[in-house]
Amino acid sequence: MSTTAVQRAFAALLATLLAVVAYHAVTAQRAEAVVRPSRPADVAPVADEATRPVLGSGVKYVRNADGSVTRTR
Repeated sequence: MSTTAVQRAFAALLATLLAVVAYHAVTAQRAEAVVRPSRPADVAPVADEATRPVLGSGVKYVRNADGSVTRTR
């Protein structure tokens, strides 16, 4: 093989590798977006999610007239 042929083969392999890496990066971002959809920051947390109290702790959540949620005991 001549030097030019080796350079072309290397360039083709490098281009293929970069295309595969780019494809996987794009599909990974799409998969992450499907699994964990974004939530606007101005949305108040719902009492049923991460702020849910332990049973028997005496903590209750009250929804106020303005839509906010307050913890009470």
